[in-house]
Amino acid sequence: MSYALAYIQAQKKREVVKEVTNIINLDFRKPKTYYSELLEDSFTILDNGEIKFNSGVYYNKKELEKINSLDDKGKKQIHSLKRIFNGEVI
Repeated sequence: MSYALAYIQAQKKREVVKEVTNIINLDFRKPKTYYSELLEDSFTILDNGEIKFNSGVYYNKKELEKINSLDDKGKKQIHSLKRIFNGEVI
């Protein structure tokens, strides 16, 4: 599963969970953690739609849009560089 596809699916699941919890008045404060097999790293989707990996790598919405069209090799390279330098995709 590609990184972008995993992100989109996770967003959809999160929206459904929010709807259900509002209906039954539940409050889940702890965000769910997902795992990317491609990047071999766990991540959490933040309330603003941005992604924070357990390794410390963070992607804002603009970065996610830019890397969406890359192939898997490109996504892995960017993730490795962000892990080392904590930079931003420009």
